[in-house]
Amino acid sequence: MRVFGIVGGCASKSLVVQRLVAELSARGLRTSTIKRTHDDVDLDRPGTGSWGQRQAGAEEVMLASGTRQVLMRETRVGPR
Repeated sequence: MRVFGIVGGCASKSLVVQRLVAELSARGLRTSTIKRTHDDVDLDRPGTGSWGQRQAGAEEVMLASGTRQVLMRETRVGPR
């Protein structure tokens, strides 16, 4: 496995990463990315089962379908 990072404060780095991923994928390489976002982003909606599980205290919840998986991990701040 090879790991590298692209860091910057400009919006154009997302386009650079997209083009880089496309090129690496076209060459037959498997790629993964991590995208930092603001702290209050939430992929879940109130009222769903996974939202309720997180509210109940689950540290990790995975949303999974036949074609996609999303793992959400809570990062708690302060004492437990």
